[in-house]
Amino acid sequence: MEKLFEQTTLAGIEVSNRFMRSGTWTELASEEGAITPELMDKYRLLAEGEIGLVIAGYARVNEFERANNNMISVYNDKFIEGLTEFTDMFHQNNTPIGIQLAMGGTQIHYNGDVDWEVMSPSHYTGTYRNAQRELVEFNASEMTVEQIKLVIKDFADAAKRVKQSGFDMLQIHAGHGYFISQWMNPNLNNRTDEYGQDPAKFIIELYSTIRESVGVEFPIGIKINSEETIGDDSNHARMLDLCTRLDKLGINMIEVSGTNPSRNKLKVESESYFASFANKLTNVVNCDVVLTGGNKTLSNFAQIQKETEVGFIGLSRPLVSEPDLIKKWKQDREYKSRCISCNHCHRKTYVCVFDK
Repeated sequence: MEKLFEQTTLAGIEVSNRFMRSGTWTELASEEGAITPELMDKYRLLAEGEIGLVIAGYARVNEFERANNNMISVYNDKFIEGLTEFTDMFHQNNTPIGIQLAMGGTQIHYNGDVDWEVMSPSHYTGTYRNAQRELVEFNASEMTVEQIKLVIKDFADAAKRVKQSGFDMLQIHAGHGYFISQWMNPNLNNRTDEYGQDPAKFIIELYSTIRESVGVEFPIGIKINSEETIGDDSNHARMLDLCTRLDKLGINMIEVSGTNPSRNKLKVESESYFASFANKLTNVVNCDVVLTGGNKTLSNFAQIQKETEVGFIGLSRPLVSEPDLIKKWKQDREYKSRCISCNHCHRKTYVCVFDK
């Protein structure tokens, strides 16, 4: 258990322990995407909580597409000043900070008018709820190769701003049913061209272009959807192929997560839903592997480290409930997280039920 609290490196970054706050949308940026005082206050609690690494929740890479309301934005240079203040706050607390880059694609949780062209690997008809909570249908056409290249450029340009703003790393959000993960899902990517014949091609190109944008030394991670439904290992082979290829190209960290969407109600008594795949992954890649999904107790983490080669633990809901949880565990190894996996915090409140 003590190994969990030893200083080490994650994705080449010096960290004080083996815990990572997994990227979590807080709905606290401005509607345009600027850093607000409320967002700073929320994240300051994490910065002061002595966790090894914090990943800020998914950020917009272009002006129009919004997976959700009040996301952090990195699509324009005008956001760099606020983002720099944000990263400075973390560094003043000796806590490394990364940020996710993401698009929603056909998975839209935005409550407003969808006034942009919805991007999708293949033709898709879906629905979203507008500000009046009315169900609205949308149709997405199969993306052209030109559109694919433009989206990849958006990510690469955003990555430059991430680096300029002082973040310690960036993470590609390829999980939870959002746009990037859709390329690896055969139900959503049924293209007949090379992007369909090789479902990993889009993500490989995306990573390679981002890498060119930020340079070989800047840490890049990816969050993957190891399973579309908990307990279904049907896409393990596809994900192992993707991850081994990314590893050979030099990716620094892979965070293993899953399900679509991530706010699905999960069993309170269950933990570490994706440990089996994460363990498989450690046997075929050299980069750091982070296990996220239902992690709550120190005894479980110690068991994972004893039985697998997984080196790092990702946490979200328990840190929504207690942003200083790692500090509490440092002081008392018997301390029990108050998180009960009720998912109240993921019902557009991002406040723990115990704090209501």
